[in-house]
Amino acid sequence: MNSDEISIFLKKAEEYISLAIEKEEKKEYDMAKKYYLMAAKAILEAAKKSPEELKKSRMEKAEKLTKRANLLPSAIIEEEKGEERIVQLLEKPKITFDDVAGLEEVKEKIKDLIITPFLYPEIAKKWKVRTGGGVLLYGPPGTGKTLLAKAVAGELNADFFYIKASDIMSKWVGESEKKVNELFEKARGSEKAVIFIDEIDALLPKRTGQSSTVMQRVVPQFLAEMDGVDSKNNRLLLMAATNVPWNIDPAALRPGRFDFKFYVSLPNFEARKIIFKLNLDIPKEDNFDFDLISQLTEGYSGADIRLICDESKRRMFRREIKGEDNILKAEHVVEIVEKTKPSVNEKMLDKYKKFSGGDVRF
Repeated sequence: MNSDEISIFLKKAEEYISLAIEKEEKKEYDMAKKYYLMAAKAILEAAKKSPEELKKSRMEKAEKLTKRANLLPSAIIEEEKGEERIVQLLEKPKITFDDVAGLEEVKEKIKDLIITPFLYPEIAKKWKVRTGGGVLLYGPPGTGKTLLAKAVAGELNADFFYIKASDIMSKWVGESEKKVNELFEKARGSEKAVIFIDEIDALLPKRTGQSSTVMQRVVPQFLAEMDGVDSKNNRLLLMAATNVPWNIDPAALRPGRFDFKFYVSLPNFEARKIIFKLNLDIPKEDNFDFDLISQLTEGYSGADIRLICDESKRRMFRREIKGEDNILKAEHVVEIVEKTKPSVNEKMLDKYKKFSGGDVRF
């Protein structure tokens, strides 16, 4: 392979990366994953015939893109006889807690209270420690609740079922109760399984006299399924996420249902630094000041930081096209930070404090 062929593969990779970023921003995760993997394949082809001094860095780049693809949220929906139905992920999540930046206290509690009993079922049975049950992850948007749930499944080597609660209510009008039952039945057929329901507040809102007849049927059905998860011999873990825990039906929050509630906070300094390092895997100045940009983004969510990184990449992409200096400097990122407001404000954080009763660190 000559230098021209290598250039063609690298150019293709850049095109695929741009498309992947675009699809990821639109939350079209299946397409984003496809383009990230296509970019990784193109870079690997270039790496095979690259000079030794470039081969290693290009292979590392391909590995990072593959990892990025596998970290994307996934929900697979199949068509069967004209009807949509929930199916489990074809592959168990390959990520673990090592892939989740920060949240050390939450990860430690989840390991102690949930993962260890799963991994040692006989000892748990001896001491009548319940395995399985319900876990509620709550906190500001963009803090990595879905990633944390996938990492739990990865730690357990469990089948992972993912669905948005809003899909149950909107896509399956008239069949919501049936689909809820189908989801749990499929999960119970696995040796170990994690069900993760995003936007759980859409499925279990506080009931009022004006609640729709659908809600009046679905909420009791789901609560009954949750009671079935609460078993000392269960190998099924129910996880759910919400940005607005105060909107959830109190009946779902009582003991025996969502027993474990974990606040997923905004990233601290060290976590922000890790997120920047993972997402700014592009040519940078040698003394790039990650500390500076991590300090400036206090109060920003992980999603906010990834948005800043994506804009940094686009800016360097445009600079190279124009023939300008294309080495990323901290000052370039600082300019973008100054123009990007955090998506979470103090008023929102006060609501989480009130819901938590001051029982978590903010």
